[in-house]
Amino acid sequence: MTDLEKYCKTVYEPADVVELRLINKRDDVRKKKWTFAKDMPQMETELKKLNQQGYCVYVGPNPRKSKGLSGDDNVLLARCLFCDFDHIEPLDGCGPAEFVTCEIIEAGLPEPNLVINSGHGIHTYWRLSEPITDMNRWRQIQEKLNHTLKADSSIKNAERIMRLPGFLNLKFKPFVESFIVYENI
Repeated sequence: MTDLEKYCKTVYEPADVVELRLINKRDDVRKKKWTFAKDMPQMETELKKLNQQGYCVYVGPNPRKSKGLSGDDNVLLARCLFCDFDHIEPLDGCGPAEFVTCEIIEAGLPEPNLVINSGHGIHTYWRLSEPITDMNRWRQIQEKLNHTLKADSSIKNAERIMRLPGFLNLKFKPFVESFIVYENI
């Protein structure tokens, strides 16, 4: 199973509407695409080509109300909580993913369902047992989670996009692959 397939299986339900954003910083070009989660794996070849052309590949973890809609008001619900950890300085010889996971456990939180090396940081995802439909409540939980874990405090808006694993992170050199380090479904 590819990282894209694992991501879709963990974060979405098959009929969820997913927004993809492709950003080419070199030419300041942005593209948006919408698909159903069940159809995302079939887009991998197309997305790889765009990635090779200089586009960073991002995805909105929170399902959209319908195709073609962006903005916080167009988010249907949240199936996950997620964090972004940049500029990690692991100690005692452990890697960034292990360091973040230890910090999560020390904070008394459950291990995440997904740990992703984003290329220059770590993303973590927790699949909720029930989706949250009150996006203001979700935002409050995200803010508290970010504060507790000292994660990126900007990861709190409903339409937030995150780097999709399985593609090169082209934001900074060296360009490196974004990949799933750990999956617990």
